[in-house]
Amino acid sequence: MLPLCSCRRTAPSSYRVAEGSIWHTGYRITYEADTDLATEIFDVMQRVEQSLSPFLHSSAISAINRGDTDLADSLIIRVWDEAMRVHRLSDGAFDPTVGPLVKLWGFGQNAAPGSIPAAAEVDSCLGAVGFGQCRREGRRILRKRSDTQFDFSAITKGFGVDEVAATLRGHGVTNYLVEIGGELAAAGVNPDGEAWRVAIDIPSSPSGAADSEIDGIKTPAAAANAEILQLCDCAVATSGSYRNYRDTRAGRISHIISPHSGRPVRSSVLSATVVAPTCMEADALATAMMEMLPDRSRELAARLPEVSHAVLIIADSTRTDGLRIEWLK
Repeated sequence: MLPLCSCRRTAPSSYRVAEGSIWHTGYRITYEADTDLATEIFDVMQRVEQSLSPFLHSSAISAINRGDTDLADSLIIRVWDEAMRVHRLSDGAFDPTVGPLVKLWGFGQNAAPGSIPAAAEVDSCLGAVGFGQCRREGRRILRKRSDTQFDFSAITKGFGVDEVAATLRGHGVTNYLVEIGGELAAAGVNPDGEAWRVAIDIPSSPSGAADSEIDGIKTPAAAANAEILQLCDCAVATSGSYRNYRDTRAGRISHIISPHSGRPVRSSVLSATVVAPTCMEADALATAMMEMLPDRSRELAARLPEVSHAVLIIADSTRTDGLRIEWLK
């Protein structure tokens, strides 16, 4: 068991749970409060969706993508600045303009899975990709090309977790676990008066056993053999290639598309998990590490003192279970 804090309290009181669906995924927020904050929690998630969802026609980012405006709201600006920071830190591995390529390869909402796209199609689509060639001037968003599209989905869930956590703190909540689509932020202690516990998601369960729950978060049965994170005042995000893939005549490809080559990343890395002060940062870094080689991920983690832990799950045919867990720090 890997402790990330030593929080403990002796007399837990009233804990509540708010759960449901948002952004095509589920959420579960456990918090200690005298009043029900479910409405406030849902309202903040809706505000994030109205700002940043590229799948919502009425969202602020959709209006920018259509060219209706080049003015960003305050939420887009905050996400933009963190996305650009991670884009530069990762030498372009994290790129929110890669969405059209993801769709071209048959992934994402409204994508049409089919045959492998022709090289000319990939190259044409790649021409509009390049977050580093876009810039923000105040509220104005200047795109690389008129057909460059922004999809911050790889950081928005983490940002949404942070926003919910901030809302809880604004109402005086000091003990909570916020989970949206597997991304997490924790503070204080759980109902047992101990640090919140979550398991790192393991790509497969060779035993075929049923999933289990730790602190209300469903985890694969194989996670019982992995490290359990004890969380307090930090956030965790995981990115993986093992759930979103398709089989083609050229073999299995994942939804992780390189913004450099325009083609699916072929890597033995199945997932990356990052523990950081904010879920937005953890989310972006975990996504970047899925496009990077393990050595580059290790170097990136080492340069960021605020990242307390980072771990890769790597396919390894030399091991009985076919998996290797590599802690980067």
